[in-house]
Amino acid sequence: MKNFKFLVTLIGVLVLTGCPIEIPETHIEEKTNWNVQGTGNFAYDITLPEGLIKADLILRSVTKGIYSGRADLLGDENNKGALSSIPSGYYRVTFDLSQEDYTNASKTETVYINKDQTTTLTVDFSYIDFTPAPDPVRLYAITNSGTFNLDNLSGNDIYAVAVNKGARFVPYTEAGSVISYILNGTKYQVASTGRSADPGIYNNSDRGDSYAEKGDKVPLQFDNPRASELNANPLPIPAEDRQAARSAAFVQPAVGDKRMFWLDDAGRGYVWQQKQATLAAVSNHANIWILDEYFDNNSVSSTDNKLNTAQAIAMAEKFDAIYQYTTPIFGYEYGGGPNSSAPGGVDGDTRVQILLYDIGAAGASGGTIGYYWNKDFYTNEYLQSLGYSIKSNRAEIFYINSYWADSRPDVVYSALIHEYIHMINFNEKFVKYGLNYSTWYTEMLAMLGEDIIGPMIGIDPSNSGHPVSMRIPYTLGLYTCDPFFWTGSRSYGVTFGYGAYLARNFGGAALVREIAQNNRVNFESVNSAISMFNPGINFVNTVERYYEAFVNNDTHDRGAASFNRTVTSAIAGHQYTLYGFDIFTMNRVNVALSLGYISYWSTTEKGPFVYGLTQNFFMDYYSFILMSCADWKNASGNMTVDMRIPASATVNLHLAVR
Repeated sequence: MKNFKFLVTLIGVLVLTGCPIEIPETHIEEKTNWNVQGTGNFAYDITLPEGLIKADLILRSVTKGIYSGRADLLGDENNKGALSSIPSGYYRVTFDLSQEDYTNASKTETVYINKDQTTTLTVDFSYIDFTPAPDPVRLYAITNSGTFNLDNLSGNDIYAVAVNKGARFVPYTEAGSVISYILNGTKYQVASTGRSADPGIYNNSDRGDSYAEKGDKVPLQFDNPRASELNANPLPIPAEDRQAARSAAFVQPAVGDKRMFWLDDAGRGYVWQQKQATLAAVSNHANIWILDEYFDNNSVSSTDNKLNTAQAIAMAEKFDAIYQYTTPIFGYEYGGGPNSSAPGGVDGDTRVQILLYDIGAAGASGGTIGYYWNKDFYTNEYLQSLGYSIKSNRAEIFYINSYWADSRPDVVYSALIHEYIHMINFNEKFVKYGLNYSTWYTEMLAMLGEDIIGPMIGIDPSNSGHPVSMRIPYTLGLYTCDPFFWTGSRSYGVTFGYGAYLARNFGGAALVREIAQNNRVNFESVNSAISMFNPGINFVNTVERYYEAFVNNDTHDRGAASFNRTVTSAIAGHQYTLYGFDIFTMNRVNVALSLGYISYWSTTEKGPFVYGLTQNFFMDYYSFILMSCADWKNASGNMTVDMRIPASATVNLHLAVR
């Protein structure tokens, strides 16, 4: 058996409670219908703090009833041990610790146990702080019209929150409202006159009362809109085309070799032309090609849009690391992996082709960092037979902007993760199962890949190339938009926000793995994975609770969702960590939407944009809106709020106290 070891540092992120947790006895239920592909072993090496009277480790399968095991860590020699012959699959590992004063702490992580392998989990609990922390938020569902009391406020911020959990637009007139409120004996009427409901406006700006500044000049777009259209609607795969891919002869190119590539955006206009590129670097899993006009070994500048061999080698090595960490979660490209029925894919090359050039010949003003286009899976003859004028390069290939590779390599390394996952999604969902997927779905997975794998290749969440730094400022200003309706650049922030929340609160990297590799797509795929890891919870429940992460900043898991939660999953020999982040220390991007026009302002204001109690709005599909007023900021004493419940059955109304 292979032996893998994981080091998990869990400091100050445990749930603190006052009551012990009931733990079942160790048992393995004998079943004859286990749907598993073999068994593996689970070992542990735990460092515990002094003064404990109980320290239990509980291993439970995500699939109900297959396996449940318990270990008394205080009874183990040096807190080490193992559980053997465990059916392969997803497992939750829960630690339950109690001190002499009966103060408890618990932590749950996810592991994936592979067939014929030993997964070892190493955890250091020696610095855990058992001091109970106060619950940072109070959340109230408003189910009846009338008054609601908020007592003993002490410097709290209060929000009214409307959540649209349905697939329909809802005007403010149907979303419920605050009629009035009494704060420390003084009544305040909430004016509602003059509110308009322009159907073209779904999100209004604070343009008139915020200090705006020009944002960082990083392009928002990781993909080519023309490519995204075909990626969302792939062409049928001819049977003879698959056979040709398996039987085609292949000769590995060498560094320095030349090749012609079809491109439609190598110049300013969209005209298909063949351009020559040089193979600048080769690694275990990548061939790095650079269009000749952007390849210059004499270049030492990072702003001349010229790449040299050293930069190509660095990119090839970085992609090998990406490949190693990406495939256990997301799967493989067509022809990739140890069990492919068509080794080497459509071109017979086991390496992925990466072509660098100035996309759109736009230099610093270019808005596309990279793209994957599934046209390259097909032959030009086949495309032509269907009436398409697009041209294929007949390879497992994606494209990267040379200007950004030269000037902002971390942004491009993150894009390598992103585009590679698009390539994998095409194989794992369409080629394997014949399933077409929406753009939001593959983009969410690609950005979650950046989120998870970025820190493993040196791009942590504070890096401008990481999606937390790049996308979350847009999430904080655009959260009132539908995360599942792709409209272009702004959707990256909207969709990533939901994905980041989902992964940090409902299953971590293991949840992402299940979404990426199950035999479903879109809502069905997400819903299936959520239900697997969270019995009794479905996709709609996560939409209903999304707002919690915008008012709660708790690092502990006390029931309310939070972006500031760090979760770790052990999968296939690797430790995958999604790091929590504090949205209230992050600058947001405010927005102004009017008919046919969108503008962005990067501001010095932090946290989510909060609308006024009299703000006119249309609620987008699957969205929410935070509302407040000056009196509700840093409020103390007692408050009574008179509220009207929504007329729309798809809207929930809440009060949140932070």
